[in-house]
Amino acid sequence: MYNTEVSCNMGTSTISIPSDLKVRLNAMKIHQRETYADIIVRLISCAEDAEPLSETEIAQLEEAVDDMKAGRLISAKDLRSELGL
Repeated sequence: MYNTEVSCNMGTSTISIPSDLKVRLNAMKIHQRETYADIIVRLISCAEDAEPLSETEIAQLEEAVDDMKAGRLISAKDLRSELGL
């Protein structure tokens, strides 16, 4: 049910959000006067990756997935035994 409107004072736009989401946003406020825009910016900042994966890292992950699909795996127990741990 979308019946709560939130507007930003930056002249951007008005959005409609569910009432339960507004309650959750209110619970996330660091201080009473924090705006919904401030909360959203804080949440987005936490979700964004400041250091995206490099091409090399992406290639290494793809290789690891291929190894798993091909069954080229070693259990943690076997690895510990192999390393003498």
